[in-house]
Amino acid sequence: MAPSFRTIDVDDVTLAYAVAGQGEPLLLIMGFGGTMDYWGFPFLSHLAKSFKVIAFDNRGVGESSLGTESPSISRFALDAAALLDRLGYPSAHVLGWSMGGYIAQELALERPDLLRRLVLYGTCSDHRAALAARKEAFAELMDTSLSDQGRTEVALKMLFPTTWLQEHPGFAQAFVSRPMTVYSRCADGIAAQVEAIASWEGCTSRLGRINARTLVIAGEMDHVIPPELSRKTAELIPNGGYDSFADGGHGLIYQYPKELAQMAAGFLGA
Repeated sequence: MAPSFRTIDVDDVTLAYAVAGQGEPLLLIMGFGGTMDYWGFPFLSHLAKSFKVIAFDNRGVGESSLGTESPSISRFALDAAALLDRLGYPSAHVLGWSMGGYIAQELALERPDLLRRLVLYGTCSDHRAALAARKEAFAELMDTSLSDQGRTEVALKMLFPTTWLQEHPGFAQAFVSRPMTVYSRCADGIAAQVEAIASWEGCTSRLGRINARTLVIAGEMDHVIPPELSRKTAELIPNGGYDSFADGGHGLIYQYPKELAQMAAGFLGA
């Protein structure tokens, strides 16, 4: 989506965004260290068959400016809300991945008027619980001293189950052949995301206030967010449901782009 991105001024930042497809609006909120490009064409193209898909770069990464306000998950949620407001959407479906799921939950809590339906994928409501369960994984994911190539190799290991990678050697080779340069290009923005995640106290105690119908999706072999935490999040949301991929990892958008898009679209369009 990035080649045709646009920008818009929102509060203290300039956000880069792109829109594709037709139908009800669907806002995608990216996770840690990702840009709108990271959704991948296969996943986006399937969603764009049914929805007007709005993707954007969180402040400080990709083509969005960092701004002057202190980084926080709530601040990122306010950015997402302001983007929808400025684009003239009174409400939209929202899909958040990983850290983007943290942001999506805060958006649902702070601006319930904007939410139609909510999809939370590869995420949970308590980062500190995820950190306790996956301490080594998060230490590697947030190691800002790694080179772009080193970061890409870590991402490959964290996003996909080992058995799946063994069955798809061509995918693994292609993935590491394209180093993730966002970490070196946007070092300050990445550092701000690390700070925002570390300072987020979670929203488990507030999940009962989310009124939007919600689907939580997980990979049962997720190396980053334990699927049991995703399942617990779904159970605590009044109108929440849960679905999963038995051999799916954190990177379901790359493992099963068509199937994940169909699962989300089926829920959003029901």
